[in-house]
Parts: sequence; structure tokens; C-alpha cells
Amino acid sequence: MAREKASSTLQTRVWVAATWLLCVLAAALAASGGWLSVEHPLDPRTARLAEPRPVNNFSLQRAGGGSFTRTDLLGHYTLIYSGYTRCPDLCPTTLALLSRIYRRQRQALPLRVVFVSIDPGHDRPPLIQRYVDHFAADITGVTGSEANLQSALAEFGFRSAGAATVSQGLPGHSGSVALTGPAGRLLAMFRYPQDPALISAVLADLTDAGAKPLPSPS
Repeated sequence: MAREKASSTLQTRVWVAATWLLCVLAAALAASGGWLSVEHPLDPRTARLAEPRPVNNFSLQRAGGGSFTRTDLLGHYTLIYSGYTRCPDLCPTTLALLSRIYRRQRQALPLRVVFVSIDPGHDRPPLIQRYVDHFAADITGVTGSEANLQSALAEFGFRSAGAATVSQGLPGHSGSVALTGPAGRLLAMFRYPQDPALISAVLADLTDAGAKPLPSPS
């Protein structure tokens, strides 16, 4: 009897330790924003990449119809966020924040906001369009097949999250926001939790540097 009780106590301690470790790892992933920091180091003060990274071609579908590819990143700055319409807190909070930043910055800087739905099984184009329109009519909603999403997320600097699930079968995602430039390069990664002042400061710095839109290819 005593031996069984000791064994049960040991199993409980192992389970608690494993649960604690998983929580720590999850928190570390969220804090890192899913970013491959060893390959693409960030300046912790500015969230800027030490060296801008080219975004290779990808293929997604606009919620309003038509394709969304690397060409659509050229000629302006783009804030990119991935999530899903059923997200109860992180997605609506972040999109509301990006909407406010967009309205403040769009006169000074050629800027766009893109929402990438990583839940294509549920988030059909009409639903995505209604969702982004709730925050700002100028937000572009996109999605795609699982394979195309994985490829695009990697190009945007996010760890692939489309296949990850959490409780109740909902997708997992990092909460980070990527910033690309007019030449189609990844410039910055704003990690969760978002700092509105930092995002605004980086965009203001681009404006002060005399950032101008580049002509889009014909």
C-alpha cells in the first residue's frame, strides 16, 4: 500500500513538472513571436532586423477575390498579422491596434495592413472580408491552402502555425506582426505583446528617413 502511494505521488510530481515545462516553453514561444532569432536576429530596442531579408514569392487568395503574392508587397510598407476569425481576444485586439496605427500613419507613409487567416477550413473569403471590414475597410484579408499558408507564413518570418491546434480545435499562432518594405523585404518583427509606441516609432523613423513608395511592377 505504501509503495503504491509513493508511486502515485511520484507520478503526480512528474505530471506537474511536465505541465510546468510545457507552460514555460509555450510562454517562450509567444515571447519570441515564433521568430527564428538565430537565423534572423532582431534589435531588441527597435524590433528591426539586423539585415532586411528578401521575401520570396508566395501565393494566397484575397478575401475580396483575386490572388495575393509578393508583388502585392511592393511599392509600400505592409504590416502583416496572422490569426483567425474565431480568435476571442488576441486577433481582435491586435487588428484594432493596427487599424489605429494605420489611420495615424497613412498620410505620412505608404502603408497597408494585411490579415492572414490560418483557419481556411472555417474562414471562408466572405467571412474574412466581413471580419476585416469591422476594423477598417482598408485591411486586406487573405488565406489559402494549408501548404500555401505554411509557405507564406515562413516568408513573413512566422513559424508555421496553420497545423497547430489548441483547445477546442482552434489554430495556434504567435501574435507577432511583421513589417515589410517597398522592395519586398522583411524589415521588422513586432513580438507579442504588442507595443503600440514601438510600432509607431519604427514607422515614424521610416517617415523621417524620407521613405518613398517604389513603383509597382507593371
